[in-house]
Amino acid sequence: MNEEEKVLYMFELVHGKMTGACSSQLMYDEENNDEIYGVACVKDGEVKWCTTLTYLTFAYATRDLD
Repeated sequence: MNEEEKVLYMFELVHGKMTGACSSQLMYDEENNDEIYGVACVKDGEVKWCTTLTYLTFAYATRDLD
């Protein structure tokens, strides 16, 4: 599994699978060697909401603490 696949897998574990017209899209930092910095929920070509890699990592690591 490459880095992109790992991030999208972690996103799906935290937020669930995108269904219908929504899809998940990686967000890249063009100023920092195209490093992944988050994931966006996209519907009809428009970003509806997004999460940073930092928040996603925290949510993934603490998902079983509820």
